[in-house]
Order: sequence, then structure tokens, then C-alpha cells
Amino acid sequence: MNKPVAIEKAGNSSDAHALPRNHTDTAKGLPEVYYKNGKGVVGSVDRKKIDTWFREARQGKPQAQYNLGVVFFKGVGVPADHKEAFKWFARAAEKGSVQGQGFLGVMYENGLGVDQNDETSLHWYQKAAEQEDSTAQFNLARMYYQGKGTEKSLDEAAKWFEKAAEKNNDTAQNMLGVLYENGEGVSQDFSKAESWYRRAALGGNEAGLYNLGDLYERGKGVREDPGRAARWFRKAAVNGLDMAQFKLGTLYYCGEGVEHAPKKALQWFCSAAEQGHPHAKHFLETTALDFEPTAEDLYKKGQYFFDQKEYEEAFLWLKRSANFDYALAQNSLGLLYDYGKGCDRDPLMARELFQKAGDHDEALFNLGMLYFLGDGIDRDEQMAFSCFRRSSNGNETRAKVFLGILYENGRGIAQDLSLAVSCYRKAAWQGDAFARFHLNATAARMACLCHLSMAARVAFEMGQASLPYR
Repeated sequence: MNKPVAIEKAGNSSDAHALPRNHTDTAKGLPEVYYKNGKGVVGSVDRKKIDTWFREARQGKPQAQYNLGVVFFKGVGVPADHKEAFKWFARAAEKGSVQGQGFLGVMYENGLGVDQNDETSLHWYQKAAEQEDSTAQFNLARMYYQGKGTEKSLDEAAKWFEKAAEKNNDTAQNMLGVLYENGEGVSQDFSKAESWYRRAALGGNEAGLYNLGDLYERGKGVREDPGRAARWFRKAAVNGLDMAQFKLGTLYYCGEGVEHAPKKALQWFCSAAEQGHPHAKHFLETTALDFEPTAEDLYKKGQYFFDQKEYEEAFLWLKRSANFDYALAQNSLGLLYDYGKGCDRDPLMARELFQKAGDHDEALFNLGMLYFLGDGIDRDEQMAFSCFRRSSNGNETRAKVFLGILYENGRGIAQDLSLAVSCYRKAAWQGDAFARFHLNATAARMACLCHLSMAARVAFEMGQASLPYR
């Protein structure tokens, strides 16, 4: 499951520049962060006030010029006009108005009232950021993070995100947490990630609430605690974040950190699905009507996320299923541990899970590969041979190929080219191209050996014939 990095809604921009998620897989595309400001925010104003700003703006007062820019941008008391807004923001910015500079960056980045230009946008964000405007600092960091208007620089991104975060910009606080969790531009540090997520969450940032809950669900930098995870997810879910609604639904469905409550699970899945959340829609379409989880159902949900390449989410679901001693889940979970997908790599745990899967053909093959390669466990070709043979008897094609390799090279078993050819032939009949290659190579090798054997026999007989008669 991808983690949100920004929840801010764009203003009137039709373009959406969503930041990359914490994990490089699918999620809700969130719009560009809209420029926030303190002084000069316009809600509703009377005509007299606008006339005053017009007069002061013509006199060159930057605050009034900025205020007029906001008036035309929002269409407060006048028709909305991005070109006119741009004109006044530009005049304010040239006179050093930090709000004008920051908003001018937004206009250039989104092509509002002016031709879109990332380089010029970066210039104005930089100007405002250097005047300690936290939102400009966030936007500048975002440009460096995305490589917009400049070369991508995670170090620069981290520097400016931190400056904005220290000023209590909750969106920057959440983003800094993402950087620390992923080790982007900073050394990976789950404790610091948790700290920044918490600060963002306490500021009401929905992404921070979700990401903090995610750390507690997975036990990253904190003790694994589904109850705390549920509390943080709920706060974000109540605020309408579909990802959190889906997550809260899964916890009610599985009874983790909260009571098992099918009706509440259904409620939260529906809330997320109504906002277009793809996983919630899938769950509603595929989950049994009684909403009672079974080992098979948990496994299928894990495989769904595995196929989506969302390995962290797949890990959670497969682990739930494996706890029911479901062999298919134990094998898939073992693969995640073996490859370090969705979890830290742990070959010993992978071996344990493959062993628990018993006579499952694929698990036996995967266990054999662990012993064959000796990657993270002691290499043992005899154990590899035993696993491949058992897996081959269950009709696992790949096991037949590797069993042939062991027979051909006398590894883990006495060399036997005839049996090697037999294994390769069986796998080749099942359509394995690798087996066909080995079959042809081994057959040629046997023919050569046979020819040499015959030649040696003839030479021996000729040698005997040339000996003097006694």
C-alpha cells in the first residue's frame, strides 16, 4: 500500500502534480500543493476595501499589490482573471513581497495567467524560501524532490523540507517523515520518521495520521501495535482519507487492534470505494457476504496485492493466512522473506516457512533452491537434491530441471547422465525451454562420450593385435 505524502488540494489549477508515494506502487493521485499564506488572505471583502487596494497598489505598495493578485485569482468582488492576478503578483514579487514571490512560483509552475515554466517557478520559490516562507520552502523542496525546473536533488529536497517542517508546516513534516523512512536525502531512520509523522499528525495532517498508523501496523521504528495503528487510521478515516478508510476496514475485517466487526468493515470499505479506492472496490467484489475471513480468502487478498507489486501489503495478508497453516500462503510468504520484498530479507525465516508448507511442490522447490544456492543459509546439495526430487515427484517442472543438473554434474548425488537426460526430457515435455537446452547439450555430451568410449575400445583392440605372438 502506498503512503500519501500530501493531502493539500490545489486551488483553481486544472493540473495535478502528485508527489511520488512512499512506496513506488499504486495509490490515490493527490493534487498539487496549493500555496498557503498568512497575511493578505482574502475571504470576502467589500468594494471599498478593494478600491483602497487598487489605489495603494498603483502607488507601489507591495502588500496591496499582492492582495489584488489574490482578489483576481479567487474572483472576490471581481471576475476571476488569472492574467490580471499574475500581473499584480509579479509587481508585488519584484518589490520583495514574500507572499507575492511564492504565489508567482505557483502561477509559473501551473501556467496560470502566464506560460508554464518550471525554471522560473523554481526561481520565485527560491526567492520566497530564502525569506523564510515555509510554504515556499516546501514547494522548493518538492521541485528538487521531483526534479522540476532543476536536476533532482534529494539532499536539497531534504534540507528545504526540514526548514519548512521546523516552522510547523505539517505537510513538510509528513514529507520529511517519508524521507527518513525511505532513506532519501537523509540516512534511513525509522525513529525520526515516526517523530516527524507524529508532529504532522498532531497538526491534523491526514497523510501524517495515516503514515504514523502504518508504522505501528508494521512495527517500523516502534513496537508493532495494531491497536495504535487503528486509532491513527481512524482519525484520518474520519477526515475522509480513503486510504485510511480502507485500512481501518481491513483491521475490522481481520479483528486486529479492534474487535472483529464485519458490519464496520463493510462500512469503511464502502466509504473508501465511494471515493474510488481501487482496493476497496476489489474487496467488496470478492469478499464473501458474511465478511468472515478464511485462510483461503486471506491468501487470495495477499496474492492480489502481490500481483499489484504492492509487496508490503501482500506481506501483511499472506502472514495472516500463513498463521492458519495455509501452505500456499506459507510458500508465498517465504518468497517475500527470501527476496526481501515487503519486509527485511530473512533466508532463515524463508526456510522455516517453506518447511512448514510440507509437501507443497513449489515450496519444496523453493526450499531446494535455498540449499542449492546457499544464499543466507549453509549450502547443502544433498538436501537440495532431496527437495528437488520430492518436488519433481509432485510434477514441479523447475524441480525436474535442477534435479537433472545435479545428476549431470554429480552434485548431491552420484553422477548419472542417463537420469539427467530423463529429468530434462520430462521437463522439456512440459514446455520448459531451459530443459530443452540442457537436454540437447547433455545428449551431445553423451554421444561424444559414447564415441570416445568406442574409439578407446578399438584402439585397445588394435593395440592388442599388434603385440608379438607368444
